[in-house]
Amino acid sequence: MRAIVINSRNRTVVEIDLVPTLDRLQQIVGGLIEPLEQGLDDEHHCYVNEEGLLDNPQHFFMLTDGHQPLAGNGIILASTEDGDEAPCRLPLEWVKERVTFMDFYAVRRWCQDHDQGESAPDQLEPNPRPQKSSRPGGFSGRS
Repeated sequence: MRAIVINSRNRTVVEIDLVPTLDRLQQIVGGLIEPLEQGLDDEHHCYVNEEGLLDNPQHFFMLTDGHQPLAGNGIILASTEDGDEAPCRLPLEWVKERVTFMDFYAVRRWCQDHDQGESAPDQLEPNPRPQKSSRPGGFSGRS
């Protein structure tokens, strides 16, 4: 089945042939799946990692007319009238034109510009580095 994968780390949008099992969809997005429709037509949805913001994400994408930046990867499929998965019918170039890749700092600016609450920018932190501990030559083990 034709699907379009948005890989935010590699900043690529590609077509793949996919058997859309739960395990395979979760593997591609890196966790539990959540379908979103914002930024796509009425027949398509994009699966993303439902808990993508909980793992200190560094790579994001946003769809034109989408409601917010999305953490991690996405996979676009269509739906049948019965709600089953169907092959993606969107042209690859159309999707590529509608995807904007963002890093942590771009998302932070987006949150500030779109008034996502006073605490939203503070909740996002760049990928933490190990902190030196008070022990000689050691690290605290915090990540």
